[in-house]
Amino acid sequence: MKIAICDNEKIIVDKVASMIEDYLYERNYDATYDTFSSYESLSEKIKDYDLFLLDHNMNDDLINPEDSDLMTGMQFAQIIREVGGELKGIIFMTSYNDLIHTAQNVDFVRFICKPIEKSTLFNALDAYFGSKKKSGRLSIRVGNDTHFIDIDSIIFFEAFHKNITVYTDTMELTCHKSISDFEDELRDYGFFRTHRTYLINIRKIKQLSTKGVVMENGETVTISKKNYNDLLNSYIELNQR
Repeated sequence: MKIAICDNEKIIVDKVASMIEDYLYERNYDATYDTFSSYESLSEKIKDYDLFLLDHNMNDDLINPEDSDLMTGMQFAQIIREVGGELKGIIFMTSYNDLIHTAQNVDFVRFICKPIEKSTLFNALDAYFGSKKKSGRLSIRVGNDTHFIDIDSIIFFEAFHKNITVYTDTMELTCHKSISDFEDELRDYGFFRTHRTYLINIRKIKQLSTKGVVMENGETVTISKKNYNDLLNSYIELNQR
């Protein structure tokens, strides 16, 4: 997860960045952030980020440098949607309480008013991260691209050196991340760590034995002897729900 903070007032950027550091630490979320002082400096990197905290009142002539009309935060949000799709999160930072009525055409998380309070920002971030959990989608960063995958389509994860390969119903993706991080993210979605190198979707098991676990795609993953009974119990419990 990558977050972009964009505001032309450095004191606000620094304050928000500090709050986000506190938030990620307190919530134990795996995310990073970068700061920007203009829409223009951020415009070429939209695809790199999952969540945007935007100054709604900062104008820029990025849309058309020859046009005297300056871009608003709402217009830049439209660009984010066009370039990055509907899955990008947007939080507007504004000094005006009534601007929410202008947001009808852009799907966003919410507005937060300046001066920004820690509790208000935390609530907005909770809303965003909570919506990701409820959506049943997992964000996987591969190079400069972020892929959003339906959790139900994931068959298993395999660790190799410092990389993780994700096997789904339709594709394979390799990313640089700890398998333990995925295990934490998917703890409530029916995934099980069979071995130090494998994390599997219990619902995708085709055959289970002490010699290995055959998954729906025909691949066999290793299971340690100490984990076999726990996996069997988890499988039974999950299929009784």
